[in-house]
Amino acid sequence: HLSEIITSVIRFAFFFTPIMWMPEMRPQYAHIWGYNPLYYIVEGVRGPVLGTSNPAVVVPVLAGMALLSVVIAILVYSRWARGARIRV
Repeated sequence: HLSEIITSVIRFAFFFTPIMWMPEMRPQYAHIWGYNPLYYIVEGVRGPVLGTSNPAVVVPVLAGMALLSVVIAILVYSRWARGARIRV
């Protein structure tokens, strides 16, 4: 059942992430994009590739996401490393 939930969430995220369409084509969903972290990742790549400028908020959000990812990785690793025993 978990795989069905994950599939539904990924499908929902795909449709609300501007991968197959430009954000300017769907202005009625502009209030939803701020909550979708994939939007910032796609826009962070799309802007330089297409030669357009990114919205001013994209770079700080991507930096925050990177910092949050590092903090989570450190916490998970430190918790895992305490319980792990290395056997030679």
